[in-house]
Amino acid sequence: MIDACQFRIASSTLRDYLAHGFIVALTGSKFLTGPTFSGALMIPQSVAQRFRRHPLPRALSDYASRADWPSDWDAAAVLDCVPNYGLLLRWEAALQELKAFREVPEERITQFLHAFAHAVTTRLQNDPLFAPLPVPPLDRGAIGTSNAWDRIPTIFPFLLFQPAPGTTSRRPMNREQTLRIYRLLQADMSSQAGGSETGLAALRCQLGQPVTCGERDGIAISALRICASSRLIVEAAQGDGEAVIQRALSVLDKAAWLVRIDK
Repeated sequence: MIDACQFRIASSTLRDYLAHGFIVALTGSKFLTGPTFSGALMIPQSVAQRFRRHPLPRALSDYASRADWPSDWDAAAVLDCVPNYGLLLRWEAALQELKAFREVPEERITQFLHAFAHAVTTRLQNDPLFAPLPVPPLDRGAIGTSNAWDRIPTIFPFLLFQPAPGTTSRRPMNREQTLRIYRLLQADMSSQAGGSETGLAALRCQLGQPVTCGERDGIAISALRICASSRLIVEAAQGDGEAVIQRALSVLDKAAWLVRIDK
């Protein structure tokens, strides 16, 4: 099974996985920016033929109903037959985001993602308050070589660092400090800023929540993540892509400001 639950997958890649007999898990949130808890499982016909008559466990009723499965999926008869209006409405919203994204030419998507990746990586590498973490390339060898947009990184994890007082060195922020910065990014902090920093401090920013990633210099650390989404790509395609990138970089500007004032 392929875990594509953030939907950071091109249509051509998805078709190739299904053609090769892979089950693919998807969600309408994250990259598509639709509501959370909008999940789906795409099952190739050849696989469905084998499994549609295998009895499903009754315990699955806590997570799915008969209406969530195809009408010819006999094995789902053990589930309660109740409509899941919440799931339907969440997918209606997510599918609107997907429709808008699918209208953007692949060339425009690729162009924007390359520019976004370059700008974010450069910013993270050149600021002593940040340290980018390496992201291994996706291995799609099972379905052959792909030139789709989803080969370009869209998630950029990074650590936060504080300057060591009285020295030119720095130390990583621990997990509690990183979580505090993550939360403050979402708040209007203009009351603690002055002059030219007031506008930056007022921004309400949403990064990927902290993820624990071991230790650095004996300090338990977490990484934040700045990500590109389908909505940003659509906005860039319809207007000024550079402005979209600069707005994304302002998130890092506010994070750096919060690190500097953190006590």
